[in-house]
Amino acid sequence: MFGANTVSSLYDAALAIAYPQSCAVCEGSVESRCDGVACAGCWEETRVFSGNETLCWKCGTLALAGVADEQRAEVRCRRCDDAAFTAARACGLYQGALRAAIIELKRAPRLPRRLKQLMIETGRRPPLNRATLIVPVPLHPQREQERGFNQAAVLARELSRETHLPVAENCLVRIENTERHRAGK
Repeated sequence: MFGANTVSSLYDAALAIAYPQSCAVCEGSVESRCDGVACAGCWEETRVFSGNETLCWKCGTLALAGVADEQRAEVRCRRCDDAAFTAARACGLYQGALRAAIIELKRAPRLPRRLKQLMIETGRRPPLNRATLIVPVPLHPQREQERGFNQAAVLARELSRETHLPVAENCLVRIENTERHRAGK
């Protein structure tokens, strides 16, 4: 009897043959639906955070190495001192497969399983593991109308399903329509 993983792997293989998909990073072949628009090799080369990095405790900016584990909670970049949030974290550096997945998320509201897993793992680490609410950053109404959805809200809802934390989509309002990111042009 086939297990769920075997069936899923066979389905991925059939899709790769019938509908080959090029990796958005290296143009190789994407062989698994869970990887989204990047191949497994590009995901392996992308710097994702393991939780052992030294980061600014508030904003999550990557800091210099060489800080003892017991001192990590004291590391501050000081650029975020006036920011109105308590803590922020990224899943990794905005490069390679992670960048490609985020850009694709701006085009279509589908979250690849690998990206979803990275978000869940990041949310389980301090200080985010003490969060009580998920607040997606809103798009300007004009941009949201053009796109048809807010990718931050898509991420927030997916994370909420896994963590059971409430999502507050209406507590922030975007009032300035900023210039588009280069990838969206």
